Amino acid sequence: MTNRLKFALFAGLAALSAFGQANLLANGDLDVTYQQEILPGFFLPKPHIWQNVGTQSISGPYEDEMSSEPWAGPAPTPETTNGFDVTNNDPNGLDWGVFFKPFTGNVANGTATGHLFQDVPGTAGTGYMLTGWAGAEANATMRDAVLAIDFLDANRNVIVSNERSILADLFIENGERFNYKKYSVSATAPAGTAFVRARISMLDATASPNGGGQAFVCDDFDLTATGSTATIIPSAFQVLLGRTASGNLASLANDDNNALRVCKFIVPNQVVDPINVEVSGVSTIAAPTEFSLTAKTRMATTGSFRQNLELFNYSTNNWDVTDTRSDAVNTTFATRTLAGTGVLSRYIGPGNAVKMRYRIRQTGPAGVPLWCHETEFVNWTVKG
Repeated sequence: MTNRLKFALFAGLAALSAFGQANLLANGDLDVTYQQEILPGFFLPKPHIWQNVGTQSISGPYEDEMSSEPWAGPAPTPETTNGFDVTNNDPNGLDWGVFFKPFTGNVANGTATGHLFQDVPGTAGTGYMLTGWAGAEANATMRDAVLAIDFLDANRNVIVSNERSILADLFIENGERFNYKKYSVSATAPAGTAFVRARISMLDATASPNGGGQAFVCDDFDLTATGSTATIIPSAFQVLLGRTASGNLASLANDDNNALRVCKFIVPNQVVDPINVEVSGVSTIAAPTEFSLTAKTRMATTGSFRQNLELFNYSTNNWDVTDTRSDAVNTTFATRTLAGTGVLSRYIGPGNAVKMRYRIRQTGPAGVPLWCHETEFVNWTVKG
């Protein structure tokens, strides 16, 4: 087997996280390295495929903010032996980690900041979890150290970041080398996401006046997709029975003190519910693993009333008889959730349509004959 085939095999094996989920990162264990020129004629290894950016606040960009080191990789981090130098085609079999250098910040050049990151394709609405190991020596001095997930658009502009500061935890003693610990951060990709960036950063570091050990080290990163989650807001509604007193479609979208008020009007007989409103939307997920409906409602009139929440079953082309919810309602707003069970795809129609309805019935004395009901918001939460 050639060395390059061995590298491909190592990369494939590394693509499974400790939880059995696919690791979206290539070379997540940092064992595959290349030779980077730091100064003219002077090279140090850095992790292959990953990108690094180093800057000093006065002198600007530089390359000596970090390097790959075999002494930064062994236990307690997962013991991997996939070491391969792609520059020299050397299957060294070592367990490499990354060594950030806080002591490269100084008075002459300014504080040192270093980022190690890798971008992978991402999907809006999908949840992501980044895990990784980090540790530090007692005199490592920096403003912060963060583990982060950044979401980028198609032009690689950052839309939003979720950063976890790990600085304080780094120095909690646990009896391990560098007080190594495993950290994690999670986030859901917002609209417009094209890439997900896994990142660890050393921010505004400087040499310690006390000298001594100042290493900040990291190793073994996993980025996994934890599933898609979408919140669906209404795209249309129809009052089948009752009279719209105030509000509109926008009233159903948010919890913003702008409610849709529907009042009892003409009732054809005593069997039907005096208020019957259908609300529809469009899901971004066609094959749900979880499906729920949430509505915040109240009566605008005192009295005894009951509210039914129902989901439309596109398999039977009728309202579902299994997943329903019936509650007594009063003049206090309450948020109620109806969770789907069984084969959830029955709630997704052509064009990924979703539909619900709420019906209101008087069950006892009412304060006024033409009573009213208010809906603050309706939404569906769909996971896939």
